[in-house]
Amino acid sequence: MQAALLYHQPESEYAYLYAEDCLHLRLRVGKGQVAQVKVYYQEVFKTLEGTDYYRQTMTLWEQDRDFDYYQVAIANPPKRFEYYFVIEDLAGQTYLYNEVDLYPLAGPPSQADLRANKDGFKLPYLHWSDHYQAPDWAKDTVWYQIFPDRFKRSGKIPNRHHLQDWERNSRPDHDAFYGGDLKGIIQQLDYLQDLGITGLYLCPIFDSSSNHKYNTHDYFKIDPDFGTKEDLKELVTQAHQRGIKVILDAVFNHIGSQAPIWQDVIAKGKKSDYYDWFHINQLPVDKLRRLDDETMNYETFAFVPAMPKWKTTQPQARDYLLKVTQYWIQECDIDGWRLDVANEIDHGFWRAFHQACLALKPDFYIVGEVWHRSQPWLQGDQFHAVMNYPLQEIIEGLFMGVESNRSQWLDQLGRLRMTYRQSCSEAQFNLLDSHDTMRLFNKCGQNLALMQASLTFLFLQVGSPCIYYGTEIAMAGGDDPDCRRPMPWDFTDSDRQMQAFIQALISLRHSYNSLINQGHHHESLTSKGSLKLEIDQGPERLLAYFNLSDEALSLEEQSQSEPVFCQGYQAGTLTSYGFVVFAELNQ
Repeated sequence: MQAALLYHQPESEYAYLYAEDCLHLRLRVGKGQVAQVKVYYQEVFKTLEGTDYYRQTMTLWEQDRDFDYYQVAIANPPKRFEYYFVIEDLAGQTYLYNEVDLYPLAGPPSQADLRANKDGFKLPYLHWSDHYQAPDWAKDTVWYQIFPDRFKRSGKIPNRHHLQDWERNSRPDHDAFYGGDLKGIIQQLDYLQDLGITGLYLCPIFDSSSNHKYNTHDYFKIDPDFGTKEDLKELVTQAHQRGIKVILDAVFNHIGSQAPIWQDVIAKGKKSDYYDWFHINQLPVDKLRRLDDETMNYETFAFVPAMPKWKTTQPQARDYLLKVTQYWIQECDIDGWRLDVANEIDHGFWRAFHQACLALKPDFYIVGEVWHRSQPWLQGDQFHAVMNYPLQEIIEGLFMGVESNRSQWLDQLGRLRMTYRQSCSEAQFNLLDSHDTMRLFNKCGQNLALMQASLTFLFLQVGSPCIYYGTEIAMAGGDDPDCRRPMPWDFTDSDRQMQAFIQALISLRHSYNSLINQGHHHESLTSKGSLKLEIDQGPERLLAYFNLSDEALSLEEQSQSEPVFCQGYQAGTLTSYGFVVFAELNQ
């Protein structure tokens, strides 16, 4: 056994409170090098009194190309927690692993040996308040993302712009306005409720000159294109009456260049009260040397002059943005914030932001836009979730990528699951497309069967699934801005068939949410080219097969149960990109 491949870290995703009365421990070992792992544990001070250690056998929980990951759940753990791992390798050799080293043993350790060893891993005191906690409702939510200008035009908001014709398959350019608004969203809440949606995520709705509103001018004002604060209040109230939560998009990385605050800096330079609120390299700030030059006059989002970057470490700037944060919670009872370009803002600001939100609403939900692995933000003091683009990439690789790479994508899926605490994974914001990506239908080559299969796989993953508006009718669209076409409301027969599919898929998720989120997942590739997914929790089990080829195949195994969800399945055979999901009882 290779000692260098062992890894464990207290107070991390390898040792954390899953619930107030349940502790999760994980251990990483070399792939295929271990026969068994046990954990020995006790209350720190009781060991000094001669009390014996408890022990539990760990479960092989996850695997990737290089490592096996063992996990155990310890019920009602001692508050002051000391523990050791006892590992048996394939040759029968036993080792003791503590915080200092790995020691070979002649056999299982005696209680006296453990008490004599003072170098056990330690969790000095298990404070529930110190550990990651997400609102329970977020783990049960199916999200629907709306780009407000393109969802529904109510006809009740005065036009400030020339509006494009609201036509199916209209191809917007970057500057086009279509006239969607908050009242239009309110008009379609019954439609969303019928689909089974329980959470809405709205792209920015605050005062701005653009159609996307990511260059905010006034954070305390709803953009007149969309309506008023009263319209937002009505939207949230009516959504709550239907059991639907609402989260808004906050753009705190940068401001719009036409905002009065920034214009004051342009006009007054260092004499402006807001000069220190931004990253200004030299005067005058109304000019940039080059858009791709690190010696720009001021820092921006990417190299976009219209989006000057906030200095969130500056006390007055921070306080201003925190007032914005709390204002919309207090005024409109929103349920969460989605945070744009969240990884470019300092952690100190996000900790203050977290406290400000939860001080007003303890079950508030915070989602960061981070496109990569995000442990630093998901320790319990900043975000509850991130937009899970790494999972999106994995699913795209499995379903739309090269066949020879599928085992590598499964390795990455296993590694991703071990990246976060289980409680954190359950709250992740999972998606396959958004306003920033090509639409899923286009990613699938406009193959409807492939689109439905990939959506089903997403809905069987740990975390809260999200669909982008129009996915329920298989809307087409390329990269931004083509992914932001107006939602057609003159539904065709094929639209209604896809809606029925989405409705059934959401119903499946609601029915088995606890099993999907809390169960033990295992994916594998069968010899015939299908993807097998097993999810086990106690007496319950979900078993799913996905045909990843464009040819029909017969399943190698047959379930004794009737399918609870399927497409292209009949008598043990899956059509091209067909799938089947069974619910079974474990033997």
